[in-house]
Amino acid sequence: MYLLKIKGAGKLPDYVQVRGEDFKLIAFINLSGIERGLEKNNLGKYSEKILDALAKVDFNEVVQIKEED
Repeated sequence: MYLLKIKGAGKLPDYVQVRGEDFKLIAFINLSGIERGLEKNNLGKYSEKILDALAKVDFNEVVQIKEED
């Protein structure tokens, strides 16, 4: 899966897009509520990997996360 960390403009909040291997949108999550958003979108088992990746990546960058079970 791919993560896109986007900086909000004006009143729009910062957010994260989670996309599948075919780059189809899986989830659109407000960055301030990322943990709740991951659980709500059934991505809780990837939360540690996603949070680690988001901490390292700058805004407007794409990072790939391996979906290993």
